[in-house]
Amino acid sequence: LSVLLEDIKPLISGPNDLAALLISLEVEKVKITLRVLKDKLPDIIQTGYDFNDAMQHLSEPQQNILLEAMKDKLQTEIIKGLDDFVQVMQNLSEHQQNILLEVMKDKFPDIIEGSHDFVQVMQNLSVPQQNILLEAMQHKLQTEIIKTASDFERAMQYLSDPQRDILFKAMQNRLPDIIKGSDDFVRVMQNLSVPQRDTLLEAMTDKFPDIIKDLDDFEEVMQNLSEHQRDTPLEAMKDRLPDIIKTEYDFKQAMQHLSLEQLPVFLEFTKNNLLESIQSEGLQYLKDVMVGMAANQINTLLDRIEADLPDLIIKMSTKDLSKKVVAHHLEANLNGIKAFLPEDRASKLQEKIDSKLSIKNSSMFKEDMATIKSQNNTNPTAEEPKNDNNSTNKLR
Repeated sequence: LSVLLEDIKPLISGPNDLAALLISLEVEKVKITLRVLKDKLPDIIQTGYDFNDAMQHLSEPQQNILLEAMKDKLQTEIIKGLDDFVQVMQNLSEHQQNILLEVMKDKFPDIIEGSHDFVQVMQNLSVPQQNILLEAMQHKLQTEIIKTASDFERAMQYLSDPQRDILFKAMQNRLPDIIKGSDDFVRVMQNLSVPQRDTLLEAMTDKFPDIIKDLDDFEEVMQNLSEHQRDTPLEAMKDRLPDIIKTEYDFKQAMQHLSLEQLPVFLEFTKNNLLESIQSEGLQYLKDVMVGMAANQINTLLDRIEADLPDLIIKMSTKDLSKKVVAHHLEANLNGIKAFLPEDRASKLQEKIDSKLSIKNSSMFKEDMATIKSQNNTNPTAEEPKNDNNSTNKLR
């Protein structure tokens, strides 16, 4: 056989010729053939496509022999890029793939250049094989491949939970820097476990004012968090809330993402905007804010603004401090919101307004009396005319 192979060696010029020769041979004869052709194999199989063409016509035992004979050359010369690797892997059994992965693990950082490459390889591997690739790529993933939130999302997509934990731990210090906006935040968070989310939230505390710039950003961040997780961005954003929450729509949209415990914190920093809007837009604004709110939310809202409402409504109703006129306007204003107030709120509000009006009117009366008295002190009563003796004598 060896003599015959030496004679026909010049006729074997490509992978299909090699496959045609090997396909009919027994395993032992395949070994002999490849040993005889060893020096010519580099000329016969030059690319991943060539290797795949030769392998696909062979039985698995025959493939094992060819892979063993070619594995070092595959690593050093044939597999130069991702396409070559995919081609070589295509028709291998899992056992054969494991052999190739072990041979290739030190070369993966050279042929996998971006997150798309990483995903393309990972999605076709078993979990144990993915572990080999992840270990080989961990440093490059952290330092070169994952540069954006989209890269991180892509890399996490085909990982198991333990693998995601490995990648997250490697990346957790860099994630706040690659999250540039609310969209990035969602991309990163959606592939994390609850403990991983909590860790990232803590690291993101100082970044939220940079990534939440308007109501849409606020909603996008909050709606992708659990109730207790929302405490962190709310606390971080409280000083910025007045710049974001201005309209009735803003209030309604923001409050639907908050618990009853979070609502007072939110209202503490947005109350002035709400009161200013009520004053400029009218009580209809408050009605619009409360439409669709649950009773306990309405109560929480009113608790925060209740102390300010009487003065605000008095100021809105009229500039005339006549109690009768003010009461008329107040009744009209209050009737407009009674349908949206809990039963006891409207009556308490009316009582507080009446009380404030009484104090105001009494105070004004005292101020008026003091003014009159002051004017009397500065303008003394005219003196009585003195007796004129000459005039008296004339009258006599």
